[in-house]
Amino acid sequence: MGSGDEHSSEILAKDRAEAAAKWDAAFKACDWTSQDSIITLFPGYAQAQHELRKQRKNNLSKVVDIESFTLKTPFGDQVLLQSTPLKLEPHSRQCLYGHNSSGKTLLFTNISEGKIKDFPKHLHVHHCKELETHELHDTVLGTVVNSHPLRNVLVKVEKKLQELVDGAEESKPASETLEAWKTNLHWIKFSMESIQGYNAEDRAGKMLRVLGFDDVGQAKPVTALSGGLRMRVALAMAFFIEADLLLLDEPTNHLDFPSVLWLENRLRGYKGSFLLVSHDRELLNNVCTQVLLIEDKQIKYYAMGFKNFEVAKAKEDKKKSEEIEKFLQKNQNADPSTMQGRLKAEKKEWTEKYYAK
Repeated sequence: MGSGDEHSSEILAKDRAEAAAKWDAAFKACDWTSQDSIITLFPGYAQAQHELRKQRKNNLSKVVDIESFTLKTPFGDQVLLQSTPLKLEPHSRQCLYGHNSSGKTLLFTNISEGKIKDFPKHLHVHHCKELETHELHDTVLGTVVNSHPLRNVLVKVEKKLQELVDGAEESKPASETLEAWKTNLHWIKFSMESIQGYNAEDRAGKMLRVLGFDDVGQAKPVTALSGGLRMRVALAMAFFIEADLLLLDEPTNHLDFPSVLWLENRLRGYKGSFLLVSHDRELLNNVCTQVLLIEDKQIKYYAMGFKNFEVAKAKEDKKKSEEIEKFLQKNQNADPSTMQGRLKAEKKEWTEKYYAK
């Protein structure tokens, strides 16, 4: 790991510690009689959903339709995407395709961290990638069960409200206060049931068994696992969470063939939307029905499977190559300092990349 990566990791660790401390303070200060106060403990997407429902917007749209956004490298020294649209339909099975360093992973990171302007805040997004250091401190089963951000909050809130209700005989709160505690406890229990929170261990265990983790394997610390097994845990987390939008960044890394088949079947039946980056053409062919191509600092959209996309793209590139060849022949002696000369240099660079590919 380079010094830049270490510095980034330190910043992320500090941000996580500050967020945890802020949440703990909010938990201690929470008014347990107020649903609005309890809601402030929820993950950002759940808070946004609650706010929209308060505005009587019960049919929450899961469409992402951003007319134009720009993506720069973390230090702002390079533009990767320039004034391009971002459009994602609900229940869509899309792949994100582009050459290395075109911005695929950074786009995923910025979406999952809420850094894309105008991206819907009420959408639950999960970025599935290789596990990070802060995710290696639990058992395999515990890591999966505790990966759901809303369930984690509901478990703690339910425990607190249950303690307050159970201790009411001794603390003797006002009748209105006790009634509010009971009402909120019922609401939290309903919320837990709505995300299948009470059978979490059973669901996670079944998933992990299919991925090769028996009871002994599920009890192992994640730190004891190989890269391939850790990737299986990351995938189990992703499908356990069931986010509205699942971002998968090279999910087949280190996977054996049965695990790849399991992933393929899971993606075929996924209820939400997913956006997939992978070098596994077979997987892309089998699960994706749309392609988003990053090219020339733009996202281009193809409403077709990956196999048909490759054919269409090859035709496009061939036609463009022929047009550029004509231009280069016509402008062989163009002055490099002129607009025509600069165009020639750009088109020549494109042609070299095209033939190299």
